[in-house]
Amino acid sequence: MIQLIARCAPGLENILAAEIRSLGGGIGKTKPGRGEVTFQGPDDALMRANLGLRSADRVMMPVVTDKAELFDSLTRLAGSQDWSRWLAHHVSIRFHVEAKGCKLFHKQGVEDALKRGMEAAGFRTFGPNEDGAEATLEARGRGDIWTLALDTSGARLGRRGYRLDPGRAPLRPDLAAGCLLACNYRGGPLLDAACGAGTFAIEAATIAAGVLPGARRNFAFERWGSLDWDRWSELQTQAGAAFESLPKSLPIEGADRSGPAVKSARDNLRRSGLLGKVSLHKRSIEDTPADRGDGLVVLNPPWGKRLKPAEVEAQYAAWGEVLRTRRPRWQIALLAPDPALATAFGARGRPRLKLRSGGVNVALYHLKPA
Repeated sequence: MIQLIARCAPGLENILAAEIRSLGGGIGKTKPGRGEVTFQGPDDALMRANLGLRSADRVMMPVVTDKAELFDSLTRLAGSQDWSRWLAHHVSIRFHVEAKGCKLFHKQGVEDALKRGMEAAGFRTFGPNEDGAEATLEARGRGDIWTLALDTSGARLGRRGYRLDPGRAPLRPDLAAGCLLACNYRGGPLLDAACGAGTFAIEAATIAAGVLPGARRNFAFERWGSLDWDRWSELQTQAGAAFESLPKSLPIEGADRSGPAVKSARDNLRRSGLLGKVSLHKRSIEDTPADRGDGLVVLNPPWGKRLKPAEVEAQYAAWGEVLRTRRPRWQIALLAPDPALATAFGARGRPRLKLRSGGVNVALYHLKPA
């Protein structure tokens, strides 16, 4: 069994922990912390976690944790590990250093110490501004206790590869997925009422269709040289099979009053492999058609300065009235940057999640039919 750390946006820890446990196959023993969840699993857990976790930011594999108050101690710590289980000797390494409350607070000094240890172990090392390194070793110090961990993901897991144009009021895909999971969305009718670049609609479609979020991207561990390629090939084949068995259409739609936003959403759907599975409309929230069935409306309107302050609360109140009247049996997932706006919309009680996106504090409110 190996230990892993899945990082996430603060606020998503419990959602991510539940996701990790749902991976199965021996993965479990989750322990949420601030912005992360530690867990255990078999050797292929790092592959399955990167492929399948929707609300994670990246997956780290801690190799060693020990006290170090001298640079020589860090050099010995790095050089004395058996890296061959994970890294072939030809793999090149760069470093990422974080220190808080440590005697070794000089990041360049820490990096130089790690370089000496890894080079003594036979690895080639890269500086922070050099391109081409195949692995990243993170050194995180907290009160003189240092953890050396390999970054298994590479680019952030929220970079699914489909969203070249983030649109307005952008929300990262991993945050959007976390919001959907927080509202217990597992498939079924969904309306992204102000879809922008279509992130919520796309993330909902992948959930409904059983498409893994990492199915169309690459990961850092693929460059380590010691990968179990047979197992990785098997997992990739399974992930690709979901695209082969997609239904003709999904009960998911996105709408936006902006033509360019709808075009952006369509382009992102094409890159995601879901074009034609999700319906898109150029339509304002006020023109939302009536539907007496069940489903989930997601509303992520533009934030802050994008709307005139004097009109904001009245606008939210109008949106709430329209959606509750037109979709009386639908649940509503509302993202709002201010509790007063959520109250004007019709939300009651505490938010389901508190997040930070694009430098803005935003809360998720989950409204259920009366």
